[in-house]
Amino acid sequence: MYGESDDFVGHVGGDDFILITKTKDIKGLCHAITSRFDREIIQFYPDSEKYMELRVVTDRSGQPVRSTGIAISLAVLECHNINHSEVSLERIAEEAGHLKKRAKSVLGSTSVHGNLLPN
Repeated sequence: MYGESDDFVGHVGGDDFILITKTKDIKGLCHAITSRFDREIIQFYPDSEKYMELRVVTDRSGQPVRSTGIAISLAVLECHNINHSEVSLERIAEEAGHLKKRAKSVLGSTSVHGNLLPN
């Protein structure tokens, strides 16, 4: 099992969620999440062989993008040894946004990781 009993999962909006955890095995947790997502999402496709076919779809901005089906993108921002007076919520959101953009640029389910450092 991954994660901790006091982990927090919240809905930011749309298809964006936040997980706050103190787990020591963040890469294991991310792998467990993406693996389970990929294993379970196939049941929603009538033809599971077509799920992995490369296709061009339109993103929410109306731009064509390559896709292989529904995927999960995890943007992991580690904030070790930082207290709230050393960094603003705006900076955390900005850093997380950069990671999210990188994660969404990868084809298929993935996680990208970054570390937040004090100013």
